[in-house]
Amino acid sequence: LYRGDLKVDAFTQHDLKKGYLVYRHNNGKTFADMFNFTVKVKNLRVDAGVNVKVFLESHQQPPIVIHNGTLLVEEGKPVKISRRKLEVAHDDNLPSEIVYAVKVP
Repeated sequence: LYRGDLKVDAFTQHDLKKGYLVYRHNNGKTFADMFNFTVKVKNLRVDAGVNVKVFLESHQQPPIVIHNGTLLVEEGKPVKISRRKLEVAHDDNLPSEIVYAVKVP
């Protein structure tokens, strides 16, 4: 945890309210982290922790539609939807990780 550019081992409720605290990922290959803390008020205390989930920077970018051509269908007949007609890509995802949700207009 950091307050500005300084690494901290303690912080106040005021720091939280003002938004002074920052968690920085170490750019490692782990996508889960946590930090523990103890909150003290007079003679009372409680131990707790915060779980951190890290996502790839590329996941902030939307998928790219490569093909979404018009399907020509003979009345009453099925037609196969191929990659030439419908394809979406995302740089850091396998095709099996891309899920299409069907919406009815």
